[in-house]
Parts: sequence; structure tokens; C-alpha cells
Amino acid sequence: MAATTPKTSGISVESITAAHIDSFHRALDLVAREKKYLSMLEATPLPQTREFVKGMIAKGNPQFVAVIGEEVVGWCDISRHFFPSHAHRGKLGMGILPDYRGQGLGRKLIETTLRAAREAGFVRIELDVYEDNSRAIALYEKLGFVREGIIRRAAHIDGRFIDAIGMALLFEDDGSA
Repeated sequence: MAATTPKTSGISVESITAAHIDSFHRALDLVAREKKYLSMLEATPLPQTREFVKGMIAKGNPQFVAVIGEEVVGWCDISRHFFPSHAHRGKLGMGILPDYRGQGLGRKLIETTLRAAREAGFVRIELDVYEDNSRAIALYEKLGFVREGIIRRAAHIDGRFIDAIGMALLFEDDGSA
């Protein structure tokens, strides 16, 4: 794991609460507007973001934020699939503000969220990552995610199609990944 730097030393990773929603919304919007990592190109309106977070909390879905002071600088969440026959599966989403990337924060967020997912009874965690996001792909693979396929033309941003890689991690019966 990356060494703690002055930028990451004051950061705590904690379960999201209603008090984090406004700051989470700002962080989500900033990362979305980069048009490089997320499917959304801007955050949903604040009332929808508030509904999403409160729904995640109510359903017991793991959602963690990295905070410095009162400001969210990163997040990771896993949404359980809706259909009962797929309820053992969850979709991972995450983002980190540009100034906090490359310092081990993503790994800390994912590991914390995966632990909570395992404890909540998830068996399979899925994600899609744009094929040009090599740093994220390398991190996911280090954590045990396996490439399962290519989603061709998964996104269309600024006139350009981007393929994505579908990846998944399976928790074994003994609790390991």
C-alpha cells in the first residue's frame, strides 16, 4: 500500500451518513465532470443523490466515504442487485478527487467496502471499468477481481466510444476472495 502522505494523513474512511450527502454530491459531480471515469457526466440533482444515499443506508448496502474534516474526497459503494435471484451480487462504484489519487486511498476504500459486503452476505462483486483506466484495472486485479469480458462501445463521451472491461470478485465459502 502507498505510504501515508501529508494529503492522506488526515483522511478517515467511514460509513456514509446523511451528514455526508452534500459533500458526497460535490465530490461525485467533480469526478463525473472529468468525463473519464464514471458513466454519469455530472452528478444527479441533489434530491436524487440524497434519495440514493438514504436508500443505500436503508437497504444496508455498503457505502463508505473518505473524509478530511467535513469534506468527502472519495467514496466506494456496492449496490445489491434488485432481483431476488441476483441478490447475492452487487455492483461496485467508486471515485476519488484528483488531488487524492495515487496515494493508496482507493485501495483502502475498496478493502473497507469489500469487508462490509462480505459481512452483509454478498457472494459476487461486479464492476465495469473503462479500458483506458489502467491504474484502476491494476488495483482491481491486485484485490482479486478477474476480467470477465469486454463491453464494446460501453460509453459514448464527447463523440468517442469507449470500451469497458467487466470484472468480478467472488467471495469463497471460507470468507476469502
